[in-house]
Amino acid sequence: MQVNDKKFVLLSWAKDIQIIKDLRTEVFIKEQNIPEELEWDKDDEDAHHVGILSNDILIAYARVLIKQKIHIGRMAVRKKYRRLGMGSFLLSNIINQVDSWQYSKKIMLSAQEQAIPFYEKNLFQIRGNKYLDAGIIHYDMELVR
Repeated sequence: MQVNDKKFVLLSWAKDIQIIKDLRTEVFIKEQNIPEELEWDKDDEDAHHVGILSNDILIAYARVLIKQKIHIGRMAVRKKYRRLGMGSFLLSNIINQVDSWQYSKKIMLSAQEQAIPFYEKNLFQIRGNKYLDAGIIHYDMELVR
């Protein structure tokens, strides 16, 4: 499968909440069995939300929190669009977007253990020890340029 019609978009929690919740429910709650009460938090209202649309369908998503560090989180790609470069496309666009905001802060993320090779391929390196989040092993990672 090829995804020719794809575009990186900035989303609004208030306006796009339903498509964001649909994708995160599909990937995190249904597919990864993360309890619903752990998926939604107060950070959703303050975060920047970004995604990839293809034929007006949200196929990939992440949220960006700007605090002491920039934190990319809740990154998800719909199952049928995986291994097509959508995650790398999303991540590179997030980094470009964050750079355009001119924050001189570290870009961090919390990676599930199985996704570490993907993030390493996209210039992130492990920082620290493994830990459990929602019952899944994670590592903090930092963008190294």
